Amino acid sequence: MSIRSTAAAALALLAASCSAPQSGAVSLFGVCAFPQPSNGGCSFASGGCGASLAGTAIFDVVDAAANGGAFDLPLQVNNQALSSASTANGTADVDTAYVQSFEITYTGTNIPSATIPVQLTVPSGTDSVFDVVLIPPDRVASLPAVAGAFVDIVLDVKATGVFLSGGSFTTQTLQVPVTLCATSGCLIVGCPAGKTITGQCGGSFESAATVTCQ
Repeated sequence: MSIRSTAAAALALLAASCSAPQSGAVSLFGVCAFPQPSNGGCSFASGGCGASLAGTAIFDVVDAAANGGAFDLPLQVNNQALSSASTANGTADVDTAYVQSFEITYTGTNIPSATIPVQLTVPSGTDSVFDVVLIPPDRVASLPAVAGAFVDIVLDVKATGVFLSGGSFTTQTLQVPVTLCATSGCLIVGCPAGKTITGQCGGSFESAATVTCQ
């Protein structure tokens, strides 16, 4: 091979490595704290959680099973790949990530693992928050009866998908601790004298709501 052809091959390899998305660029940052009605709305600030959920989420299994409900939490997904778009040569950004599924295994209970299909877009260089079903209705129905008890389990969550370029990715595993409550209405708690329960946004996050006494 001539010196010229060797140099050309090296330049082509360098260009490919610069434009190809990194398989480790997409990650699960964590579980978001629930937005409060007092912030002027029930939505997350653009660009991420704002704050992470402190403590362990509680899931009311009895009410969910009775109503065919699922357990969902707001998760922040990060795409650290830098945009490959260039106005100089007219190339488009191929580093946009498309999350296609969440794969979840459950430790502390014998229910089978689950794959949740999704269609979520995370542009390059951004953080996004999505409401993710972590225990689908059919798995809720399989949860063991633990009437009057609290059971701690751990959800091992990872996301898979593709980049606009066609490359695929699988995130690291995010461990999400959850307390299963098998007493109907267990999310409704009392506060000490002189304290009141603050409001929580409802909607899709209602089953995992936490309460604060102020």
